[in-house]
Amino acid sequence: MDRRSRFSTFSSIVALSAAIVGGAADSFGQATNAVATGNWSDPLTWSAGEPNGTTSAIVNGGFAVTVDQAGEATNLLDLGTIAGETGNVTIAAGADLTVSNVNPANFPSTIRVGQLAGSTGNVTMTGGTVAINGAAPSGFAIADLLVGDNGTGTWTQSGGTVTAADEIFVGLGGTSNGTLSVSGGTVNVAGRNLLIAFFNGAQGTLNLSGTGTINVDELLFSSFDPGAISTINQTGGTLNVGAALVHGRQGNATYNHSAGSATVTTALGNGDFVVGDNGPNNFYNISGTATATAGRNLLVGVFGAAQGTVNQSGGTVSVGGVLRVGIDGVGTWN
Repeated sequence: MDRRSRFSTFSSIVALSAAIVGGAADSFGQATNAVATGNWSDPLTWSAGEPNGTTSAIVNGGFAVTVDQAGEATNLLDLGTIAGETGNVTIAAGADLTVSNVNPANFPSTIRVGQLAGSTGNVTMTGGTVAINGAAPSGFAIADLLVGDNGTGTWTQSGGTVTAADEIFVGLGGTSNGTLSVSGGTVNVAGRNLLIAFFNGAQGTLNLSGTGTINVDELLFSSFDPGAISTINQTGGTLNVGAALVHGRQGNATYNHSAGSATVTTALGNGDFVVGDNGPNNFYNISGTATATAGRNLLVGVFGAAQGTVNQSGGTVSVGGVLRVGIDGVGTWN
């Protein structure tokens, strides 16, 4: 399958995923709402007691809930389901949270940070572990972590490990603004893909710095649909992608890379690093001590509507196959 047909097929599948993910929390059965700022393990923090694997957890009202110990569980975590309200969650060192739906045939498990348009959700992770299984019996799971579902969402991680069994979206809906910041610890996209700014109007930002590590099993897409706006700021850390990195699929995308490594391998795909797949105003700015490695090709300005630009003032770019600047689209290397 060529690149065009492959990504087109993926587009139809993931669009279906995204549409389903935006559904109401009612699909998850009984919910317990935060009614105070406090620890996750304290029943008084919640309207219906401490969440568990058969209940969903919802945080609004400006409340801040701290996952404070090991063994915590829920089948859904929503932060910001009411316009104008904010929900906050902290994952503390030594704590762990498992998000797993006991009946995934109805709806797979997920965390939605800034779920409703006009709402805000914030997650701060200083340590511990978060595991989101996302599995469905069909073998086709729905996004495990949405940072900025339809509202404003931030996930700020300085330690610990989060593992999503399927996908992570940063800025999904047309009213969304999502920011994923990783300065320490590890984010594992263990099933499929990391998508930054998905639908038209979505805004997504990925900040990678320090000792942070992001591992993506298959594809990393930025600015998936026309009108989506994404920014990647990498000042350190490690980004590993197992199939292809497609920067600027159809929207506007900027990748500022001054330190740390970005590596695309052929483990599960073609190993291409793409700047400007089929969208306008796509920039990859590499400087300083940054290193970028494409397992196969580095392609700039691929399809007819693409405008891809690489601005290199430092750093190192390594290509296992060929470097092509301007294929059917407009490509520039400065």
